[in-house]
Amino acid sequence: MSSSSSKPTVTLSAQFEAELPDPSADIMYLYGMSLVSAKCIADIEHGIRLLRKCMTVDAARHRDCVYQMAQGYANMNRFEDAEHCTETLLNNDPNDKEARALHEKVACQHESDAALGLGMVACATATCGLLISSWVHRILQLVREW
Repeated sequence: MSSSSSKPTVTLSAQFEAELPDPSADIMYLYGMSLVSAKCIADIEHGIRLLRKCMTVDAARHRDCVYQMAQGYANMNRFEDAEHCTETLLNNDPNDKEARALHEKVACQHESDAALGLGMVACATATCGLLISSWVHRILQLVREW
């Protein structure tokens, strides 16, 4: 992560810490939003917790918080949770183009991840099959030589 991209998060972190124990909804939202874009899963989870709390403090931010939470879940490859968030947004507003685009992106990532997993299983199965076949062939050779 470059220092220029981490500076806003550090500044938001300092501002958030300064406002404890009752940070404003604005700083909670902004800091949570910056954390869900982080590389570290612990930071993303902390960002999601802040966004959840922000929704209870400021109902007007509900949609934006749910959207950012969906992005955080997608960043952690928790696609079911991300899809749940985007479906919630689309149930509330079927014409929400931003939520629809994120929903489609998450669904595509989920399918791609599942296909990759199936490919890995197929490869492992084929490798095991070849290994067993090799062992059986070697055992049969030894039996014939005996």
